[in-house]
Amino acid sequence: MSLISKLCFATAVWLQVFLPTTSSASNVLPRYAVGDLEEFWAWDLTVMPPGFRRVEARATSVGQSSYVFVENAAWESGAIDFGFASDLYNRLEQQGLPSSLNPEKGILPLQQSIFGPLPDRINTDPRVVILLLGLGEFNGHRFGGYFNPFDQMTEPEAQNYQQHSNEVNVIYLGINLDGANDTHQVASIITHELQHLLSHNRIPNFHQAPWLSEASAEAAMMFSGYFTDQKAVERYAEKTWGIPLVTSAYVHYGASALFAAFLVDKLGGYGAFDDMMHAAIPSREAVEYAHYVRTGRNTSFDAIFSEFITYVYVNSNTHQSLPNTWQHSINDGYRIPNLTKVATIRTLPFNYSGSLRPYSFAVFELERALPPNARVSVEILAPSPPLAELPPTVLSAELPLTEIPPEVADESILKDCKDDVQILWKPLPNAIAVYSIGCKFGDNRSQLRYKLTIRD
Repeated sequence: MSLISKLCFATAVWLQVFLPTTSSASNVLPRYAVGDLEEFWAWDLTVMPPGFRRVEARATSVGQSSYVFVENAAWESGAIDFGFASDLYNRLEQQGLPSSLNPEKGILPLQQSIFGPLPDRINTDPRVVILLLGLGEFNGHRFGGYFNPFDQMTEPEAQNYQQHSNEVNVIYLGINLDGANDTHQVASIITHELQHLLSHNRIPNFHQAPWLSEASAEAAMMFSGYFTDQKAVERYAEKTWGIPLVTSAYVHYGASALFAAFLVDKLGGYGAFDDMMHAAIPSREAVEYAHYVRTGRNTSFDAIFSEFITYVYVNSNTHQSLPNTWQHSINDGYRIPNLTKVATIRTLPFNYSGSLRPYSFAVFELERALPPNARVSVEILAPSPPLAELPPTVLSAELPLTEIPPEVADESILKDCKDDVQILWKPLPNAIAVYSIGCKFGDNRSQLRYKLTIRD
């Protein structure tokens, strides 16, 4: 079964696959010096599908693993100054945050020690260009940043797909051209997109499912001490029944961040993400594989998802920072607010009709414990028609880009939403959860109607 490449956040891309080598950027003479001007291709995100524009930018720092370039308009306007550039260089190359796994390492050396070296197939200088530029907005939505896999092709190869390549490792970071910019937020997006660059084509002819790729990028942020998706976590807690975890396209960063924290706490450190990245196993099966490697137990993904539900519930409204097995995140990790309950069960019999998206869950609060003879049943009613597109999340404002080309629009793209669906229930402390596994109705926007009945 074929697997499709992806652009970050949910779009399929049809790419040739190249295996990166392992040379160190520090052993290669830099091709740029501070002050150099260069032109880069960048997407024009004020239109969809994106167009292209040429960006003239100035090198503000040169490091062992990176170049930082700033679009001239941002430099000349003062939106990016020497203080910002110096702080960003230090975070990238020199010093980690106190909440990092290794505060003595900057983002680039730490992430490379976990996920592997910067690729050098397309350019003998593997340093990554951090390009700070204005990305504009589309329909009121602003973009934070992206990694473009076409930069891993030659320009003639990219043009075969009506794209352009800079023929160098690049991460594009959206900045405010008219006002102040937050180095911490920019660095967090770099960390997220860097993981996509480091994992891209790490195994020939294999690309991980978008939902798990995004969870891995969220994990990379945690490893470097960046917990900037707290608002997305809070949005997830507000409506857990309406936000899918496993999807073929749309990805919600709140669900991704918490699933990454869960895997860290469940399986110990970053090793599980290394296991998943280096095994050519797709999606849910990759999680099962990492679980087996780390615990020695064969466990289905559906059972792991059930454990994730418990993890989210018991850590909500506790002020417990996540991941909770790391001392370094004790003051800076994610905190889950009180989960929104869909209903409170006060008397029996109890009947409730609701809806779930694929791999989501709804919590029902118990006013008192259920009697020992209580009978709980969940009945599937019918699928609801797909809803409008889910609202975007805001970390790196990933790109809803092009249509899937016919030559790759086969069943593999919807593999994660083809399995027969089930709706189950499970007890929680002072509550019960109703949750869905599988998503046979074809896309992650579908809802499944159900009826919960409890009788004594």
